[in-house]
Amino acid sequence: MKLHVAFLPLLIWATASSAHADESAKELVKLQGAWSVATLQEGGKDQVDDNTKKLSIVIKEDIFSFKFAGQPKTLDMKLNLDPSSKPKGADLASTNRQGQVALGIYELREDELKICWSRNGKERPNDFKTNASDDRILMILKRLKTKEK
Repeated sequence: MKLHVAFLPLLIWATASSAHADESAKELVKLQGAWSVATLQEGGKDQVDDNTKKLSIVIKEDIFSFKFAGQPKTLDMKLNLDPSSKPKGADLASTNRQGQVALGIYELREDELKICWSRNGKERPNDFKTNASDDRILMILKRLKTKEK
């Protein structure tokens, strides 16, 4: 009987870990698709310009891809969600530079995705805003509608 009791904390951790993975997977499904940039803010200032309008974002499985129209390459980030945190957490890990992770938060409301992250290893934001000294990026994305046949 003591042997089973010794494994109880491990069983509780594994169950909680599995539930978290299921919740993250369900949340990732909601984010799938193509997005356009409605708002881009950095340093407390709006950054939307002609280049920003050429930027498209695609979330496919757990990859968050940035692509500029007319350019062959994308910047891909592995997306890891924590929908149980308040606000919901989103970590963006570089697929090119091992160990480089931007800590962020996100909020999905129908076809609008707000995502805010800190660059350069700074701490996770706790709100959806930027200012001159925080090295954050805030994007508000609109889901692109797919044409149905």
